[in-house]
Amino acid sequence: MRQHRVLVLVPHALVNQWREELIVRFGLQDFIDDSVIVLPQEDSEELREALDNLSLLVIDEAHHVADSNAGKGMQELYRLISKVAQRTDRLLLLSATPILRNEGGFLRMLHLLDPVVYPLDDLESFHAKIVNRQALAETVAALDPSNYLFMDASLDDLIARLPNDPRLAQLTHALKEKLLSLPDENDVEFCAAVRQLRAHISETYRLNRRILRNRRSHVEGLTPERKGAEIWTVAESTMARLESALEDWRVGASLVISAKAPTVAQALADFYWKAVCALSEKISAFRELCEERRNGIELDRVESFKREDELLDAIFAVIDVAEWMDARLNRLLEGLRSLSDLSKAVIFCTSVDTADEVYAFLKYHHTAAIRHDVGEIRTGVDQQTWREFLTNPAVRAIVCDHNAEEGINLQGGNKVVVHFDLPLQPNRIEQRLGRVDRYGSGKPIQSYVLIDERAPLQTAWFNIVDQGWGVFGRSISSLQYLVEAETNSLAGTMIHEGVEGLQALCDRLASGVVKRELELIDQQDALDQLTPMPEDDLDKLFDTDGDWKGIRDPMLYWIEDTLLFRKVDEPRRPGVQSVDHPFRLHYCSPDAERHSPTLISSSSFIDDFLGAIDFDAPGSCSTQPQSYPYVIHRPTAVKRGIRPMRYGTEFIEAIKSFSDVDDRGRSFAMWRQVFDAFPASEIRLCFRFDFVLETCLDEALAIAVLDGGNSSDVMRAVLARRGDTLFHPEMMRVWVDEEGDELPKDMVAGFLLPKYAKQGGNGYIDKNLKLSYLRSFQKLAPDTFTNWEERCHRMRDHALAIAMAKPELRDRQRVAIERALAEDEIRYAQLQTRIQSLRGTEAQTEARQLKFERALNEALHRGISSPSVKVDVAGVVFLTSEPVSLIERFVQEDV
Repeated sequence: MRQHRVLVLVPHALVNQWREELIVRFGLQDFIDDSVIVLPQEDSEELREALDNLSLLVIDEAHHVADSNAGKGMQELYRLISKVAQRTDRLLLLSATPILRNEGGFLRMLHLLDPVVYPLDDLESFHAKIVNRQALAETVAALDPSNYLFMDASLDDLIARLPNDPRLAQLTHALKEKLLSLPDENDVEFCAAVRQLRAHISETYRLNRRILRNRRSHVEGLTPERKGAEIWTVAESTMARLESALEDWRVGASLVISAKAPTVAQALADFYWKAVCALSEKISAFRELCEERRNGIELDRVESFKREDELLDAIFAVIDVAEWMDARLNRLLEGLRSLSDLSKAVIFCTSVDTADEVYAFLKYHHTAAIRHDVGEIRTGVDQQTWREFLTNPAVRAIVCDHNAEEGINLQGGNKVVVHFDLPLQPNRIEQRLGRVDRYGSGKPIQSYVLIDERAPLQTAWFNIVDQGWGVFGRSISSLQYLVEAETNSLAGTMIHEGVEGLQALCDRLASGVVKRELELIDQQDALDQLTPMPEDDLDKLFDTDGDWKGIRDPMLYWIEDTLLFRKVDEPRRPGVQSVDHPFRLHYCSPDAERHSPTLISSSSFIDDFLGAIDFDAPGSCSTQPQSYPYVIHRPTAVKRGIRPMRYGTEFIEAIKSFSDVDDRGRSFAMWRQVFDAFPASEIRLCFRFDFVLETCLDEALAIAVLDGGNSSDVMRAVLARRGDTLFHPEMMRVWVDEEGDELPKDMVAGFLLPKYAKQGGNGYIDKNLKLSYLRSFQKLAPDTFTNWEERCHRMRDHALAIAMAKPELRDRQRVAIERALAEDEIRYAQLQTRIQSLRGTEAQTEARQLKFERALNEALHRGISSPSVKVDVAGVVFLTSEPVSLIERFVQEDV
């Protein structure tokens, strides 16, 4: 985190969420607004100032910035970002949008990453590239273990399409061999062969090596499912009469529209579409729209058709906002009371006024509801309302308007979504549901929709959303461009077709349009998808993380019992039960009263733990600062929104940083009196050295900095991860005698491994020798300590030679290099094949990358063969039958 300057650009509604996540998840409280800045995607003086000397620029929802059809402000922002991106060390673009139907936006995003390879005037060839990939994508989609009976044809098609790919030919041949035995679709080796072939195609033929794509739908259990929708029918509403009156207007307009001038015809179509949209959201807005048209007709600003004024009057005659609202409110209350006591309801209304009215009604009828405050998103207040909805069991509902469709996280537990109205924008409905089915645990999300009785427009639109798009049963976020295209088309045809147009669209969507679009998107994404982790690796990861007690015990032993932090449980909330209870860790300075001081100096604590302190914690003070609350059990942490005690959280990182540099326990001298084990007056010297061995990065780092143009600190972290993956760091302990020979295992096990015993027991007594004891011991046995420093260095060298010659180390090095060579061979083959399939600047760029990869990997291999060695612990044990009192008299004489 040294010498950094980070700017995160996000949609306005997500500013608070990003700030909170950076503080809670990454522990950046002390950096926010200083060296880590989160700003909305709006061109401003503040933004222009923040763009100077960036080490990292992050753009969330980057497709908004790259949208060529965006407004003037966003276009100017894109031009500004284009200039800044080229002089910024790191650029991270985040977007979940598909490539299909968004080729222009995708090209503009890639242009920010590499303007030479992806010029903006190359859209035609970029589009052709996407089209050409589709045939390959469809073939790859057929490479599924469940399709084993028909896979031969797909493999033949791959070989025909990609004849110059030897690695693909090899993997295809191996898979064909397995198909001869008619394997079961769950056969482990068969599935692995399919996975290898798909991974090779993804790595070789991805759109760009900088694209790292994955879909949450491909990770089982990542998000709650959607359970579908149920209708809460609103009886005796004015909506049926209103829709009938509007239909009369539509019929009248459609009969004359063909004879009108194009501008007049378009105005009629636009009015009808706006009227239908308003009617689906808020009757008062519908009334205002009709009044505006009638006033325009009366003032001759709008061209009307015969008897239109009568048709508008008929509409006004049946508008009864109060009756419509009362009917919906009563049905909402009835529906909420029918829900399970364990359910919490998220109620969405399109308009702020409607949400206010719904909230007031629920409060009047003593429903435990809260109102999501629009100011929370716009002005960044403390956001306590929706947090209370999540954490307070007594709160049963939260009322939201359109401002809450982005920027808040309401997932977890048993949540239902109630749509008080249903806007004619499926992407907004997707956004609503996205508030509750985000990452984390929770039950399937059930939706409830208020639909007026005998209202064909409302019913037909619900059918489109439910049966056509299927938004209540699955995420349609990847369909956003198809949704926009179909909605725009619908807006132009509704005046001619009315309800029948909605029904026709529903039938067309449900007949396969949506399914086919999802298949095409999945197929394209598969070519750019990150290689999935094998299931057994994921199982090991989940099993390790699931052993939370095994993580807790050694962590708290070191933190609480050794360093003497004080663990204090958080107050328990009535009715809240959890497997693991939250706690804080209190630092106690030497000046603190009543408690033993933590074994970390105040200056060291301030240096290492500043970012881990919760300055707002109740009862925190200068002599006893507290950490943020933690739990060990990860599901509890997710459910309650509390930090999990794992690497990456502020306190654990601070503990690690402190422990890495703290020298206590890294060198020691100990007197161990073993009763009746050695001849009288004999003292044996046993030297212990703990070596940490890991890949030496020096040569690889020099290549990366010189050829890659990257900073040393950044590349060291990157190369350390690569080196650790191939040859994981290991501690090797070696015991040698005073001649430098390795001690026998039975002697180590019998006399040196038993735990320290200050009070004696089990036949031995231990005493740590402080400097005063060592000086006294030197007087007692001066020959033993002659050239002591040189002797210790010589013992270290002997121990290191023994460690480096151990067969198990040589085996690890051999296996690591063999694995690295095998992986490198595959990677080189993929890059070479990729280069052959590219042209011009893109091919030259990939060729330079291949050369760089070769040099870097060869340096890493040499770093494994000659690893970096660090002495982590050095000590000496004096083994004897004599008591330590033998030298105590010399200590007393010195005193």
